[in-house]
Amino acid sequence: AKAKEAYAKLNKIAKGELKAEALYYDAYFKNKEGKFDASNKVVEKIAVDYSGYKYFGSKALIIMAKNYFSLEDSFQATEILQSVIDNFAEFDDVIAEAKKELDFIKSEEAKRNSSITN
Repeated sequence: AKAKEAYAKLNKIAKGELKAEALYYDAYFKNKEGKFDASNKVVEKIAVDYSGYKYFGSKALIIMAKNYFSLEDSFQATEILQSVIDNFAEFDDVIAEAKKELDFIKSEEAKRNSSITN
């Protein structure tokens, strides 16, 4: 709760990379609260206005993928994660998180598809 409050204050005054980080955490907290569409709007703002800050942009895309999965759009989620894996190799921690999330989604989808009968 304290971190959320601190980042909200920072979001109002920050510029540059610090603003990208504050926006990332805004998207993160909205995701945790189940506000998936609102979280995606914040990620879109990072992508448009702070695209030069690739670390927070790539991390934000993972949140967007989680949002889409929660909104039952596994296709969009997996496409975003694969894009992160393909395009942000310089960030080992981000790639590891994207792969972990992609494996999780594929596993969940396999469960759903195996329960379908003809």
